[in-house]
Amino acid sequence: MESMLLVLLGFFLGLVPGWWSRKQRLKMHWCALRAEIAICTELAETYLNDKIMAPLYRLPTKAFSASFPSLLADAALNELDVKQLSKFYELVEQVNRGLDYAAEYVKNNNTVALNAEYNRLITKVNNLVKPQSNSNNMYTVTVAVIERHF
Repeated sequence: MESMLLVLLGFFLGLVPGWWSRKQRLKMHWCALRAEIAICTELAETYLNDKIMAPLYRLPTKAFSASFPSLLADAALNELDVKQLSKFYELVEQVNRGLDYAAEYVKNNNTVALNAEYNRLITKVNNLVKPQSNSNNMYTVTVAVIERHF
């Protein structure tokens, strides 16, 4: 009986390093996403405040590109998490695409198209950082998703 308990104890102790490693890896993915989302929001607010139509910066997406697939593969996301993170980053991609278009319009000296793109970008950026009719902004909702995993 004693040897059986020791075998079971050894078995469970053998699982601890893998469990701990997975837990730390997932925590780092969540931390990277939280930091990147904060940077996206800061840059979006900068865009609204500075009123520069075609800035040189873009909203970062590297952590999402690296972490989202890993979190999916580790089954660390539920359907609501996937939906909210995807919605946030889809809007980030739209803003980045708009910033690329704006830069192209500046390069081609097309002020009419630049003004139209700027107005469209303001709407998109507002959707990212400002509350939507009686609800929180996308940043707040997305960070709440991440905070549930800490």
